[in-house]
Amino acid sequence: MPDGCTIAEAVAANRPGVSETDIFRVIWLAKADDFVGKLARGIHTRIGSQGVRPPRTVCRRLAVARALLHPSPVLVIDDRGLDADPSTRELIDAAWMSGEGGTTTIFICDDLHRMERFDRILVLSKGRLVECGHHSALMACGGEYAALHASKRVALRAGEMTRARAS
Repeated sequence: MPDGCTIAEAVAANRPGVSETDIFRVIWLAKADDFVGKLARGIHTRIGSQGVRPPRTVCRRLAVARALLHPSPVLVIDDRGLDADPSTRELIDAAWMSGEGGTTTIFICDDLHRMERFDRILVLSKGRLVECGHHSALMACGGEYAALHASKRVALRAGEMTRARAS
């Protein structure tokens, strides 16, 4: 987040004509409203070295709010770089799913269960596109995506068995 600006300025990204209503709407969609609502000055609170230092999870949610407020034709999200806890990831997913559309979002993701809700999944192997389709179609064709799912299930079962033996 930019240092020394208000939350509203950070979300609006210095674009003229953005209403407070629009800022509140995207902050709510990005699930950052709990944090902002607890601040005495709300969206007019300064952030950074001259003000409040939001937790990293809130910074990520405010970045999501900014992206929702200023949609672009294509948005790329590298989920692996988010370093977010599972609940924050779910909140970010909910924000993208509730967006107003018109944006193609490319999610770089290695969580197979999160991929199941995507419209189209591209499977890369050794830098090459090897499969493309919806989750159910990719599972039905039995290729690399299905093999990844199968190996994940085996690893989960092995982890559950290991925990069961330890107790």
